[in-house]
Amino acid sequence: QCGCNITAAPLVVKDKVIIGISGGDYASRGFVDAYYAETGKHAWRFYTVPGPGEKGSETWPSPDVAKRGGGAVWAGGAYDPALNLVYYGTGNPNPDYWGDDRAGANLYTCSLIALDADTGTLKWYHQFTPHDVHDWDSTQVPVLGDITFGGQPRKVVMFANRNIFFYVFD
Repeated sequence: QCGCNITAAPLVVKDKVIIGISGGDYASRGFVDAYYAETGKHAWRFYTVPGPGEKGSETWPSPDVAKRGGGAVWAGGAYDPALNLVYYGTGNPNPDYWGDDRAGANLYTCSLIALDADTGTLKWYHQFTPHDVHDWDSTQVPVLGDITFGGQPRKVVMFANRNIFFYVFD
């Protein structure tokens, strides 16, 4: 029904099983879903391409274009128990090499998204390649780590992006 598939292992967080949906090349709208592990009941969904009236929808030219906007989540995520956040990288907008009919930044494609693990609410994001026309998916697995920066310990999210840059988020 959605022209999508699953290509990554799910992430089990507390009482939920969380999985990203791939299929941006099928002209579908990407999302991350959570299900209750014990019952299989749907807990929440975060669309990687916002719908009409949602924050970020203004970065798409129309709801019709956004419906086939891409933003596949075809790699695994990471969970930070201290912040109760799940992190996922998102894929390219659709179509991937031609953007003339999808003017705008095309949020939340080619991004790292941080979602509340309990509710799926977007806490923050970073879009690496606004209005991507190079197929620079940002679907690498986010790596959580502890580093020292300026003599101070920091908890970070590291991301080796397909656009050739390595990012560290504090």
